[in-house]
Amino acid sequence: MGRTSGYRPKLAVKEEVDALRAQLAECNTSQWQRACALMENITTLMGHRGGPMGAKINPRACRVCGYFGHTKQFCPVAKRQEDAYFDEILNEEALYRKRVLEKALNVVREPYDVTKSAQAKTFDELGLPYTTDPDLGALISFEKAAHRGAWTYDSEGCLVRNTN
Repeated sequence: MGRTSGYRPKLAVKEEVDALRAQLAECNTSQWQRACALMENITTLMGHRGGPMGAKINPRACRVCGYFGHTKQFCPVAKRQEDAYFDEILNEEALYRKRVLEKALNVVREPYDVTKSAQAKTFDELGLPYTTDPDLGALISFEKAAHRGAWTYDSEGCLVRNTN
């Protein structure tokens, strides 16, 4: 679908219309009569005497800054406010990340000891001898090997308290 010609000036009157639009952009809501007169001159130069239903064409003021000639979608004040808001959010996020990173780096952790794990404590409570594996942790062992924890097997294969 093509764009409508709308209220775009023809090439012959483009400079005059642009100058009137610049004057319109300098008017705030308290100068609405001057803005209406400028808008009437603009629409006359473009060949429009009225709106779609023949009524007078009135300019709209921006709801953010209160000046004519643009809407809040294209308002420079709203753009600056939005940019400041996003900069504030980005700064807060950077500070948060910095605090989290500092906290994570300052945490002192003891080296992992398999014999202090919940699994090893359970084996000790149940009277089961176990060996340790660096990847799997505490494992029940029935071998006659060196056991860790509170229990082991003696030379005859009987379960005894570990003296190591």
